[in-house]
Amino acid sequence: MKILHITDLFAPSIGGAETHVLSLVRERVRRGHEISVATLVKIDGKPSEEIEDIGFRVYRMDALYTRFERAWASQASPYHPPFPDPIVANGLRRIIERERPDAVQAHNWMAYSYLAIKTRRMPPVLWMQHDYSLDCPKKTQLYHRDDGHCPGPSPVRCIRCSVPQYGRAKGTVVTLGLFGSNAALLRRADKVVANSGTVARCCEQATGLHGTVEVVWTFIGDGLVEQANSIPRPDYLPSGDDYILFVGVLGPHKGIFDLLDAYRRLGEGAPPLVVLGRPMADQPTSWPTGTIVRENVPRDEVMAAWKHCRFGVVPSRWEEPRAFVALEASTMGKAVIATNTGTLPEIVLDGKTGILVPPCDPAALAAAMQLLIGDPERTASMGEAARIHAASFSVDVTAQFDVMLEKLVVAHRAR
Repeated sequence: MKILHITDLFAPSIGGAETHVLSLVRERVRRGHEISVATLVKIDGKPSEEIEDIGFRVYRMDALYTRFERAWASQASPYHPPFPDPIVANGLRRIIERERPDAVQAHNWMAYSYLAIKTRRMPPVLWMQHDYSLDCPKKTQLYHRDDGHCPGPSPVRCIRCSVPQYGRAKGTVVTLGLFGSNAALLRRADKVVANSGTVARCCEQATGLHGTVEVVWTFIGDGLVEQANSIPRPDYLPSGDDYILFVGVLGPHKGIFDLLDAYRRLGEGAPPLVVLGRPMADQPTSWPTGTIVRENVPRDEVMAAWKHCRFGVVPSRWEEPRAFVALEASTMGKAVIATNTGTLPEIVLDGKTGILVPPCDPAALAAAMQLLIGDPERTASMGEAARIHAASFSVDVTAQFDVMLEKLVVAHRAR
């Protein structure tokens, strides 16, 4: 098949969704499919077409909204808004005319620009949901600043909830754009697929959705160990392999403030805490003594950091939809301390491959960290069990996507 992937961000951008798409693309190339990718450039970048050395084409596109720099918290990661962008839509039309794909697999809100131009003659689209962005303007389903349980989507409630994250003007535009786009365009998506049961349940609340939402579980790509071994040890890491590692977005929903509170409770003599993260507007402004912070670290350095740490910590507050970081740590043979939320209990088996603690509980998190610090043999044993468990989340599950797309293509040609 000829498949076009549509995604807001793509390698070398760093993140769980970006890594997922790259692994999926590479696996499809290996299976003999002809793949192209349409993605966005950084705000300060230039549109271009690049031919990657692994055999697929990447179109890096301009967008109208990226010209309003003050509207975006991160200039390096300008996410597509939850409504069509006219420049993106026209660019996608040209790419489809050139590539003539059999099917489209969309990721993130960039799908709205394709749905806006999609006619019955254009390729069918499978929309993959990586988080809660189909019915949550914040993408997290965390309610207001207290991170409480979301009572369900509604325009008024979501505007009020999104203001602390976006500001009043942007929060209103994003919320109304999301609800309006779903009402007008979501029915044009031929199939919606989620990466976990929690995400699927969120999708089912979205306005305009038709059909069932199937689940294709999160997977981990091949070659992570090779990536870790491909570079020298990063010089910012502590000299010994005795540090605690956090990898992820530096926002409250990822539990970064709970982690810092827990780390302070460990007191003097605690191993260093290494934080490798993607910056956020509401990230911490101060860090405890003993913390090493690096932002936007390349993926091979992340894997090298996993190789040398003692154990990892994933203290998420939200219903973690992917648990991708926990999978990376497990693949590298590291025990993980994680919160008992979302998909994390599927990856971190409590007492076997790591320790689960309640979310928003720095005291329990500190106690678990102290337990692994004081018992190196148990930590190593959990790490080996984690490596074995992670092998079950292989890239082979991508074959399920191919079966779905083949059915969509057959139905489309029949029409």
